[in-house]
Amino acid sequence: MQPLKILFCCLVAISSAWAQDTMREVLPNGMTVIVREAHVTPEVSIILAVRAGPIYEGGLLGSGASELLRQLKTRDVNPEALQLMGNNGLRLSGETERAFTTYRVETTQQRVGSALALLAQIAQPRLYAEEAFKRQQTLLLEEQQRQGIDALVDQELRASLYRRPSQSIPARGHAAPLSALKRDDILAYDKQRYVSGNMILIVNGNVAADGIPDLVNEAFANTPHGFTADQLALQESPMRASRSALVEHQQAQPELRLVWRTVPANHADNNVIDLLADYLNEAQSPLQRALLDKQLAKSITVKHVKQLAVPGYLEIRIKLRQDETSDVLTAVGMSLAMLQDTVLKPQDLDRLRLGKRRQHLSIAQDNVKKADELMFWELATGVPHFSEKSLKQLDNIQPAHIQQAAIRYLRSSHS
Repeated sequence: MQPLKILFCCLVAISSAWAQDTMREVLPNGMTVIVREAHVTPEVSIILAVRAGPIYEGGLLGSGASELLRQLKTRDVNPEALQLMGNNGLRLSGETERAFTTYRVETTQQRVGSALALLAQIAQPRLYAEEAFKRQQTLLLEEQQRQGIDALVDQELRASLYRRPSQSIPARGHAAPLSALKRDDILAYDKQRYVSGNMILIVNGNVAADGIPDLVNEAFANTPHGFTADQLALQESPMRASRSALVEHQQAQPELRLVWRTVPANHADNNVIDLLADYLNEAQSPLQRALLDKQLAKSITVKHVKQLAVPGYLEIRIKLRQDETSDVLTAVGMSLAMLQDTVLKPQDLDRLRLGKRRQHLSIAQDNVKKADELMFWELATGVPHFSEKSLKQLDNIQPAHIQQAAIRYLRSSHS
């Protein structure tokens, strides 16, 4: 027991130090800059997050406007940005999520200024040519037609789990509204969303925090000023009955995915739901024993997905040995009922807490993952080092809280 106490104290001390090393500053143009110094590696991870995603698309919802614009910005690059990339060996990547679009550059301390200049060039609203717009629109339509089984299942999952279009429609949109999208629509959306007040810049790695705001001010001096709506708080209608969807694929191994809607990322219950998911993943949990010991499944994975502005979900993904879905569902129901009738042993909760702290330590040591985490919690709570704050709340979680979370969230009206 003594080594466990020593490790716990070390983890708490390290997490407190990391929280102190995180600087957050809102610049005069409204852009939020977050810098975390991490001098154990020469790398620097820089993310520009823009509040431009499906929940902000308004009348363009379903067209994939946010994703199409991201592809234009990263593929139809202007000469100045190309020169910055070529002269400094910079590689640019991007991704569109439901509440934001991100652009990422991995670099070193000596090239931070060039990387910031590149991101500023990419984010700048432009008059994209009709030819470039049509080319990216066609590519996006072709990508939709080549969707694999995972993308199709995710699409059905969201359609079953959520009823609001802004939450259920894929970030890449649907074919019909995407085909109807016009170049002028994209230009107007670009001008509306890509303004300084909608941007959050994350710098994580081997840098001196004090000098970053001046570099950002210089790089983004020509970025249009403005702010067009904060993150939307979208209330999803309550689920009153379980829903199901069947996706058939010729080459797919039989798989069952059970999903329960939970709460948005900033909700206080998230820590408890995380521990519940971790417990269900353990070999000794009632779920694993019920399915693996009886050879009803090849593998079981459980994850809790936290989301911005909209409810998250807890998912049990089961790879079946054969298509005996009814037997598996019966076993899952019995094991979850057993969990809801059982209070965890204190030593089990201590083990789950320790796993959570180790996961936190692992993320903090990884430049890319930590930058993503800082961005996520800034968008969700306005506190980029919220994970350090929430980590301190683990000690207040009692065994009965895990049982209560199972009763509250793992019920049929949430699935």
